[in-house]
Amino acid sequence: MEILTNRKLWLATILAVILVIGIWAWQQSHHPQVAIRNVLLISIDTCRADRLGCYGYWRNTTPRIDAMADRGILFENTISPAPMTLPSHSSMLTGTNPPYHDIHDNLNYQLSPSNVTLAEILSEHGFTTAAIVSATVLEAQFGLNQGFDEYIDEMDGATAHANERSGAATSQLAMQWLDKHQDEPFFLFLHYFDPHDAYLPPQPFSNLFSDNLYAGEIAYTDHCIGQVIDKLEILGLLDTTLLIITGDHGEMRGDHGESDHSFFIYQGAVKVPLIIVPPGRRTPKRIDQLAGLIDIVPTICGLLGFKPPSEVHGEDLSAHIYHGKRQADITNRKIFCESFTPTKYNANPLIGVVSDRWKYIHTTRPELYDLQNDPLESKNLARYKPRLVSDFSEWIEWIIDTQSRHESDSNVDLDPETLTKLKQLGYVGGDVSIDYNLTSNDKTDPKDLIAFHMSGKKIAALVGAKKHTEARIVCHAMLAERPDYWTGHFSLAEMALSEHDYQAALPHLRRSLELRPNHSPTHRRLGVVLRQLKQTDEAIDQFHKALKIRPSYTLARFNLANLLALQGNYQEATQHFRRALEEIPNQPIEQYKFALLLLEDDKPHEAIKELRKTVQLSPDAPEAINTLAWVLATHHDPVLRDPTHALELATRAAKITGHADPSILDTLAAAYAANGHYEKAVATAQHTLSLLSGSASSPLAKRLKTRLDLYQNSMPYYE
Repeated sequence: MEILTNRKLWLATILAVILVIGIWAWQQSHHPQVAIRNVLLISIDTCRADRLGCYGYWRNTTPRIDAMADRGILFENTISPAPMTLPSHSSMLTGTNPPYHDIHDNLNYQLSPSNVTLAEILSEHGFTTAAIVSATVLEAQFGLNQGFDEYIDEMDGATAHANERSGAATSQLAMQWLDKHQDEPFFLFLHYFDPHDAYLPPQPFSNLFSDNLYAGEIAYTDHCIGQVIDKLEILGLLDTTLLIITGDHGEMRGDHGESDHSFFIYQGAVKVPLIIVPPGRRTPKRIDQLAGLIDIVPTICGLLGFKPPSEVHGEDLSAHIYHGKRQADITNRKIFCESFTPTKYNANPLIGVVSDRWKYIHTTRPELYDLQNDPLESKNLARYKPRLVSDFSEWIEWIIDTQSRHESDSNVDLDPETLTKLKQLGYVGGDVSIDYNLTSNDKTDPKDLIAFHMSGKKIAALVGAKKHTEARIVCHAMLAERPDYWTGHFSLAEMALSEHDYQAALPHLRRSLELRPNHSPTHRRLGVVLRQLKQTDEAIDQFHKALKIRPSYTLARFNLANLLALQGNYQEATQHFRRALEEIPNQPIEQYKFALLLLEDDKPHEAIKELRKTVQLSPDAPEAINTLAWVLATHHDPVLRDPTHALELATRAAKITGHADPSILDTLAAAYAANGHYEKAVATAQHTLSLLSGSASSPLAKRLKTRLDLYQNSMPYYE
């Protein structure tokens, strides 16, 4: 009996110990050991997962990232929703799919303020927020700056092309920022662009990876990321910082005939790394569950104890990180992906879904791949598994029905300089056509157009590099193959416009509109050409058409306002100027033109107001300064005159122009006279006439002689 009792006590003791250990282990698995004070999110552009050492690559490309993976959680199967930088980062920073955030291309899109970004979430919770991005495609004008206290996107001087920044420069900026903000809870987003084509890693990486420069770019980026990690350690921040390293999309590297990315949505283009290192963690963990870039926002929120926005489509992966969720719990997950690039060639889009085993791509000829047994996606099983195809199609339709937002205003028309920079980066011109109708399968299959697409990429690069002769050869060859190739005609028109050959641009713009009658930028460009060719009425009609298609097309509205002003239609021109400046304020050139219109329309009060805005925005613009000075010095209404300010402005304008511009010196003389400084007025007027000695009969010289008579008689000049 005593033995039995002792045995029971012994068993009870063992069970108690096991229980205590179990509770401790549960607590350790459910919660990070160190509180998260800072968040560092690093995005490597154009980074295939299988080119990192920690993902099984045979070469030593990523020793620093591998070291982080050895102390963190590595997700083996992470999917990007799009093979392009702007759409994928929009998902990464909002946690939503493209049908919701409505960004489908790198060109002519801008993230709408109606989206909630990770920076906005963390800013509301007291984090200092900053982003350092490394390519034109993520500049603030594209909308990803929402919520960031600092958004460092200036590329000037970073490289010879001024459209991207090197990894070393990005890391240097990051380390400087960390020095400055080390005492604050912060969210820092770093974007490295180096693995993007063209592959030009610096030494020693260009030598070490001379046979594979893409791998060399990744190795160089790893080195640069290591510098930031070292800085965190030096500052004592590494063990309180949540570190996330990921990629925005991959690179096809010749798979399926595509050399780079943006066209297909095969795994080479959409499977990316995702490594999460909670502070204080020292042991590695690999998770083979399906994950997506849309999971980053809810996961960060989950780790910090915040509730993510209701519209987030991603999953909080912290449950899998700390709770040890079973594989059975996640086998039914599906991730959405898309590419609308083929629609630039009047082909169907590629709408995809990835599950734990299968990949389905909906297009003209649907594709189904068994990723477990066919990771290279070489055997299309769609015809053999119609039920699975049907199920995936229904899921895609459900995603589109429940996540699409028709009120989103994400379209934007880029200025020519930005378009040139983007084309230098290799992005194909032309607008995508967004249509999620899965029953529309009558268009060309994208698989039949990959070679054609690669030629289109050549056009973009050649136009960006201003190699117009070579670009025209490619354009004409492509148009010979597909006469309805819209981008070919549009590119030929753009090249002619850049050379000011308006007659040459005209037929290509008209043909472009025949192919895409609702393309507002083409209507605007045609209006510009017609204005130059003195076909004013049709030019105005084209601007009106552009605005009818897209009322928010401010550039077209400014074009229309200026042309109406030249025609003397001041009332309608004023209406368009006002609306355009309300939509995009602080435009000094357009405000100056508007001010001149108001002066012509005898509305000096409003003109002075606009001139003051212009001078405030451009304090070194002599024409605007001079015009304001003239009005304040010479207007017949004493209520509007301000001689003291007029003299200050006229003096500044004269200094800016080196006292060599007769019209500005004429204003300076009038300002002296308005202030009663007649001797200076006379001396300035006489000096100005000496500058005009070669054109003594010019209108300005005649007017100046008349004004000089007034000054010599101690009288100011008023209009």
